Amino acid sequence: MRNLTIATGGFLFTGDEVHSWLAATHYIAPLMANFDLRKEGAKIIYADNGTAFIVEWNNVYLNDVSNSSISGPFSFQTIIHHNGDIIFAYKTIALNISLIEDKFHPVKVGLSDAYTIDKSAFYARRITIYEYHYVNLRDSSITNSSAILFKSLPTCNVQSNCEKCILFNGINQAQNDVNFKCAWCPKLQSCSDGVDRYLQKWLNSHCDYQNISDSLKCRYTDLKTTVQQVNIKDISTKAYNSTEFDGHVNSSSSFNGKTDISSIARFNIVIVIILCVLVIIAIIWFTYSYFYPHTWSGQLLIKVLRHYHIT
Repeated sequence: MRNLTIATGGFLFTGDEVHSWLAATHYIAPLMANFDLRKEGAKIIYADNGTAFIVEWNNVYLNDVSNSSISGPFSFQTIIHHNGDIIFAYKTIALNISLIEDKFHPVKVGLSDAYTIDKSAFYARRITIYEYHYVNLRDSSITNSSAILFKSLPTCNVQSNCEKCILFNGINQAQNDVNFKCAWCPKLQSCSDGVDRYLQKWLNSHCDYQNISDSLKCRYTDLKTTVQQVNIKDISTKAYNSTEFDGHVNSSSSFNGKTDISSIARFNIVIVIILCVLVIIAIIWFTYSYFYPHTWSGQLLIKVLRHYHIT
């Protein structure tokens, strides 16, 4: 993890592309809610000691709450350890989390990760975000002086070489009862099961079919003799039951895993269509005026041509 954005809404955004819908996915959320840091004493503190990164939301209050006696304060932390473990620590929780309204802002407790597919169409960039996994603990019993620990488990993409990548399949299934289908991509020198946030790089390098899944072939470097087809999990949109996300951050409507960041693309397409229509109209008008010079349009065309000395 190389990018973190600290949000006033009680969460960390972990995506590479900052956009208007940060609360949709790519988050580490000890308590995502509509907090107001303009209250006296409200602040966000963060620190890094080399082995852990800590962010604290201290004495923050809920926004848009009619009864100020139940708007706060809330004080809580998220701690990200170097080994991947994550801790949510709660010092002061003024209101049962299940009672916090999510009409104007999502209320979430948990983790979410996604991969992005970046494409260009009509010279416009289009980014689609697919949420492939999340953990929701909003309904958990979170009270004062409580904590939640997320214990990091090894995955395919932390394996550093081909042998470890292939052997990890059997070791992980035996120890954690999780059946990863890891494969090694010689071109990228990386290990993956085909479903993680680096999916686009994996696909662009053709690692979905140029990969190694047999440890006996790890010692060979010639791709022509080592490349082997492996059955990577289907990552089509149907596999995730994805639907278009309209960009509104009202969490009362369900988020089904797919977010389109394409407003710029749509705007560019509209501009191109308008220009094409104008060109077509101009051609039709010129043709009509040229063949019917006695009409008002024809007379106007003659005046224009004479003005510019065009015969």
